[in-house]
Amino acid sequence: MSVQRTEVVVRPTDIDVLGHVNNARYLEYLEWGRVQWYRSHSNLLSSTDISFAVVSIHINYRREVKMEDRLTVLTGLVRLGNSSMTFRQEIVNEAGQLVADADVVAVLFHTRQRKSVPIPDALRTQLEGLLVESLTA
Repeated sequence: MSVQRTEVVVRPTDIDVLGHVNNARYLEYLEWGRVQWYRSHSNLLSSTDISFAVVSIHINYRREVKMEDRLTVLTGLVRLGNSSMTFRQEIVNEAGQLVADADVVAVLFHTRQRKSVPIPDALRTQLEGLLVESLTA
């Protein structure tokens, strides 16, 4: 399955003055989900000269989350561009309710040239095999 599931427990340091998770922390939860996705597909990048860099995040906050809530971050690759790839991510609570969702665009980034580069054919073929239409089965 190409959808990565990452478990998160809300920590006291995630809470803001309103008593719920601060909006910036959701971005960290999403990042943890993408990091786990990359780790589970660690064979994708054979060169240390290229990596993935986030260039855009669009997030919707759907429900309040409080301290010690247990969350699941779902991460899946939904689109490929010339040099970019789009992840769909959803954060759900223990009751299965959607608390946030996001579309995250990353580009293939050449670490020495310091710019985005086109996705090579071999990598594109691998990534195409990981595309999902939905994060739920």
